[in-house]
Amino acid sequence: WQGQVQLGYTSGKWGIDLIANYQSGAMINVLDTALTRDRIFFDDHVLVNSNITYNVTEKTILRLAVTNLFNKQPPW
Repeated sequence: WQGQVQLGYTSGKWGIDLIANYQSGAMINVLDTALTRDRIFFDDHVLVNSNITYNVTEKTILRLAVTNLFNKQPPW
């Protein structure tokens, strides 16, 4: 299964968000035949993203986003 948790904080015109994405381990059948059953197993994985926002005006927001904040490689 998979899930996402987001935590945010805003103070005045500034804001910050942390987003954690969870992906449970998986098993993939590469060749599902009577003679061969090649399976690949992947471990659980968490990817953390972040962004910082600044409200320039009521209708304009600047956002700096970082994907994979800790530069963690997925297990596949």
